[in-house]
Amino acid sequence: MGLFGPPGAYNRFRLAPDEKRIVFDVSNQDIWVLDAVRGVTSRLTSDPAVNNIPMWSPDGLRVLWASNRNGAFNAYSKSASGTGQEELLIKMGTATGYAEDWSKDGRFILYQMPVAKTGQDLWIAPQSPQEAAGDRKPFPYLQSQFDEQDGRFSPDGKWVAYVSNESGRDEIYVQSFPLSGAKFQISSNGGTEPQWRNDGTELYFLAVDGSLMAVPVKLGNSGSESFQSGVPRALMQIPSGIGGITFPRSYAVSNDGQRFLIPSASAAGNAPSLTVVLNWQAGLNNGLKK
Repeated sequence: MGLFGPPGAYNRFRLAPDEKRIVFDVSNQDIWVLDAVRGVTSRLTSDPAVNNIPMWSPDGLRVLWASNRNGAFNAYSKSASGTGQEELLIKMGTATGYAEDWSKDGRFILYQMPVAKTGQDLWIAPQSPQEAAGDRKPFPYLQSQFDEQDGRFSPDGKWVAYVSNESGRDEIYVQSFPLSGAKFQISSNGGTEPQWRNDGTELYFLAVDGSLMAVPVKLGNSGSESFQSGVPRALMQIPSGIGGITFPRSYAVSNDGQRFLIPSASAAGNAPSLTVVLNWQAGLNNGLKK
């Protein structure tokens, strides 16, 4: 184990693609970036409105977050260095809503927002400049009478892991992208906060009891026979909060799947720290369904 940066209120943290920085919000008010190599924490936003749930662009050069500074939630972006102007990237205009993931090829942003008749839905905002203007219009990706949220693109961009309550409680599912009818349930005893390993060989999520679970997977094209998943196995327990501070995104995984960032109590006991935990994986890759 080891500490990643000084103690602090690391709310909804995300690890940068270079694994040297994290972005986080502080009490829903502003977005900060921690450079763990230099030990420097920089403020990215200074606005009285809510600014929260940040994420990185695929190249790690920009940060995207949600804000209700104009009375409704929209998604804004800015250079991670803090220079330049903020850009309104996705206009949601809803009481809640935020971006959840950006495909590695930079073409699509996956975001969550509520719709009156269908609850929480997952939408796609195309970003490719090569697309015609009409093709860059946001469109619903998963929309049903149930809530779909917390979506994450697979590393190859052909699948999306997400949370749905269609069974009566939150569970982890995987669907093809674009939609082709291929859908797989990953968890069976409840689950939230899915994340992929960078090489696409594992999918992680949090179980109801706070266990960090790992599932071996095999990715293929977006067809029903091309995705395989194994049996979920518990890696470690993740705290749900420390000192009254909650962590809706309470872990981050390194690109190689060998290290995890999790919140833990600081030595002083009055502020959380981010702890690097080594992964133990013996036998995980032997559980794939044939």
